[in-house]
Amino acid sequence: MSSRRLSTVAAAALLLGGVAVLGLSACESGSPSAQLAVETTLKVEGMVCESCEGAITAKLTSMEGVHSAVLSHTEKTAIISYDPGQTSTQELIAAIEKLGYKASE
Repeated sequence: MSSRRLSTVAAAALLLGGVAVLGLSACESGSPSAQLAVETTLKVEGMVCESCEGAITAKLTSMEGVHSAVLSHTEKTAIISYDPGQTSTQELIAAIEKLGYKASE
């Protein structure tokens, strides 16, 4: 199979949510709680630049259970994927606010 065809097949499978079709694992751990992921969007006030985004991203991604964090100072948002068995929205908000920003659901 050509690499272009393989890329097309892989992209289609991922778009359809078929990560398993490709033999890939969405999580490194096989435990049930590690396979649960919740995505939440928080409003974050006080970010004025990419450095603000970076500081909050570093804090959030260092927290146990946080899979990813995408921040935008222009949109004033934080999109966070996390395991609700390991952390909560309230803990995420508290971590952001500890850095001096205002966060809310």
